Amino acid sequence: MIVEERIHIFKLPMERIIERSYKIEHYTDEQAIMNGELVPISASQLTGKIYDYYSENGLDELTVKDAIVNIVVPTANGKNAKKAAEAYSELAHHGFDLNGRHYVRLCAGSGQLRQNTITFVWNVMHQYITEALYCGISPEELGDNFSVSKWNAYVGLSESGMHFLKSAPHVCVVSDYEEIKPHLPIDYITTEYTSGRRNKRVEKTIAQHYYDEPEMNFDPLNSFDGQGLADPEWMRQVAMELGYLRENGGYVPSEYILRAPWCKGLVVAFDFKAYCREHDITTIKDVYGQSYAVEDIDVLLSTSQFKMWKVYGKHGGWQYHQESMRKYGLRWGVVIANKEHDDDYRTLNYQYLQALDLDDSDIDRLCSHTEDLLTKLCSGHTETVYRTLVGFSGGVDGSIGDDCGEAAEAAKPAASLLQRAIAHNYDLLQDSYIQTLIHREVESKFNGAKIGKLLCRGGYSFIVSDPVAQIQHIIRSHAVDGDHDIAVSGLIPAHEIYSAYWNRIQPAPDKVVLMRSPLIDSSEVTVCGLARTPEMDRWYSHIKSGLILSVHDVNTLALQNCDFDGDRCFSSNDPVLIKGAQRNPVPILYPSAGKQLKGAITFESMIEADIRGLNSAVGSLSNQATCLYALRDKFPKDSPEYAELSRRIKIVSELVGVEIDKIKTGIPPQKPSAWNKEQMPYEQFIGVDGKMMKAPACSPEEQERIRKHNALIPDNKPLFMRYIYDAMNTDLARYDKSFDDVGKYNGGPRLVELLSTPYESLDDDARYMLDKYHRHLPAIDSPCIMNKICKRLECLQKQLKRCKDSRNMLLDFTTPQEFDADVLERMAELIDLLQRQKRFITRTNNTTNTNGSKKIAKDTKERFDVLYDYVRGQIMEFVGGDIQSAYNYLVELVRRTHYAESTVWTVLDELILLVIPSKSYREEATA
Repeated sequence: MIVEERIHIFKLPMERIIERSYKIEHYTDEQAIMNGELVPISASQLTGKIYDYYSENGLDELTVKDAIVNIVVPTANGKNAKKAAEAYSELAHHGFDLNGRHYVRLCAGSGQLRQNTITFVWNVMHQYITEALYCGISPEELGDNFSVSKWNAYVGLSESGMHFLKSAPHVCVVSDYEEIKPHLPIDYITTEYTSGRRNKRVEKTIAQHYYDEPEMNFDPLNSFDGQGLADPEWMRQVAMELGYLRENGGYVPSEYILRAPWCKGLVVAFDFKAYCREHDITTIKDVYGQSYAVEDIDVLLSTSQFKMWKVYGKHGGWQYHQESMRKYGLRWGVVIANKEHDDDYRTLNYQYLQALDLDDSDIDRLCSHTEDLLTKLCSGHTETVYRTLVGFSGGVDGSIGDDCGEAAEAAKPAASLLQRAIAHNYDLLQDSYIQTLIHREVESKFNGAKIGKLLCRGGYSFIVSDPVAQIQHIIRSHAVDGDHDIAVSGLIPAHEIYSAYWNRIQPAPDKVVLMRSPLIDSSEVTVCGLARTPEMDRWYSHIKSGLILSVHDVNTLALQNCDFDGDRCFSSNDPVLIKGAQRNPVPILYPSAGKQLKGAITFESMIEADIRGLNSAVGSLSNQATCLYALRDKFPKDSPEYAELSRRIKIVSELVGVEIDKIKTGIPPQKPSAWNKEQMPYEQFIGVDGKMMKAPACSPEEQERIRKHNALIPDNKPLFMRYIYDAMNTDLARYDKSFDDVGKYNGGPRLVELLSTPYESLDDDARYMLDKYHRHLPAIDSPCIMNKICKRLECLQKQLKRCKDSRNMLLDFTTPQEFDADVLERMAELIDLLQRQKRFITRTNNTTNTNGSKKIAKDTKERFDVLYDYVRGQIMEFVGGDIQSAYNYLVELVRRTHYAESTVWTVLDELILLVIPSKSYREEATA
């Protein structure tokens, strides 16, 4: 497999540049590492052109870091968001100086804007870079009515990390297929604006329609949006070139995500040449009228994949695009392919679980495997712990991570240091630091399980549209000869999918459930039958991985309005998930978001589009749905409150969809005005005792209406989310302590006793205290699915004890050595620096929290890795590159000072395994 090139660049907070009056001098790599502002990126079209510029101008001593800088705009809302936008606009107009070079705005793709990040480039190469990346066209050609946000997103594709191909595929550009309107119901959500007493009011209505209703005039579905077909032989050649297929093994992927200038999407392995031969098709024409011999084509690229296909039509079509690529030295590349083996087990998440209808017995079954795995890890039995961590026993015991796939005694390349260490030497299970890591792993997995990360049979795969239907459309619309009067019907019936993975499972399931993040409404949980016929097996024989959808239903709407450009979906045959899914769900549809920012592509309009795309609210809106689910379970299922909250969850799905599209449309979602709390009006008066008093200034009926209105608007997050948000967990801990202190002061029962005693067994005073506790609890403590799962895992965790039978084994692997006091002192200074900067990076991680704590953790780890590499390199210099000597010095530091044993492990990382002798479990078992 090709080793991905890792490039590092500066990623600086906008505030720092503004504070320094747009000029920073003498900023070094070492300073950036210490600040956590040197981050890795992958090779891309952009980095390729940077190297070309250096080569053409005799600047080979420079790196990508000298050419581009990523700037992070601080996350903000309300007035602060406006201030941040104004500051960014000024920065974009002004540019900034860094180490003697002036940088100007280059681009901001969709993925970047979700992280409030914009790329700036060294001004001397701006013209060179943009001319090359535009690949023979210019913004002026797009006229005065083009979506500026889409332009920004398409230009941003140049920063997609990819593996370059040595040569371009032979491509024929074909049309999309937009004709099918299934006769199936949808919930259509519309937004209405009315004039209120003070300002405009927003109202949402949900009306059920059929997708093919003539009076609604819904657009036909784009049945193959973002998908192309690739010759299996070409897929094999690419697999060999990129290292997926090797002489001694490997595989030919079923799908690649491809990139080229203005080209983006998924190509699927399908023998379209054989299909054309069976229909006597030898020649097809592309969308520009150019004829191609079918046997000469590698890739059938759809117009939804070729973003500027109309513009290139003015210049001669695809041939001009390819000539421009050659002229500017641009290349094709593969972003990612499907994995060789689909996952057998993955973890669920709370969005998937909260949308299901589960009873307590369902929750028992769903939690059982995760609980069993965690119990084994806490058992203290060495063999059991080893088997669970490394997967010696095979099957689902192969991992405690998010992926539980095939077991192997040799640790996987992506395995944690913990897993690699104990796979390397079985005895390390007795080491005190390894025991600490196991304890942390258990803690992490328990906390993950409390927020819905439960192991489940299933995995993620690319979503594929029926390729037989796609080639039928291509033949009907583009064939020059043969039997091209063909119906576009495909092979898969409505409400069914084809999956080679699930069809291989024995016994074969008759149904699978599909779920895709962000999953908001229960209608987005889709249960499909499994289709399989000899004809399907024949034509889909090259698609070993992937979920092939029918073109005759509305599953793309149900799966968060997905397309086929590389979107993935979770599928499972778990009977609990299938049982918990809504019967006959009705997917959601809504009109496109208002008036987009369209016009001429100018520097000003690009900056305005940047600003509109900042501060993604997908996470906060998704959380609102979670709060509504938790609040809903306070009411009976047949109550009007339950129905209204269910309706609001559907509307949140629309809000999230519009927010996701905001990157390209620039239009934010509009919440209903009725979702704001109403203030109870009060009036003051003098009572009979002469004291000032106040009372509601409205009728009892109006008071009750306001209370009912406000009862449907959540004040807090559900209780289980304390394991996601540290601030919430701190607040709850303080609340519990203060409540417990009051009970202790008054001589009443402790809080733990109140919570663990059945309510009917409590006396009146205790019930009063417990009711008061729940009434003021800063969290929603309803009997919702996720709160039940969380409390269940909390109880299990309390029952399991930590194994403490361990010792520091580092001294076992040292060798005799004379220690230089100066080297020891310099190493100690370096370790102190490492610990300080880790704390600093944790506090000041400048990545915005738009995708939740998972994204923050990933970015923080990347910064730590750069810091560790720097410290490791310095230490190896101190000892002349001798790993054993570095190990000896570090162990001696631990022995002489306050440093923890973990210092040796974190600094050396996997290098430590070159010092520790190998000893496998099999050797121990046969000894």
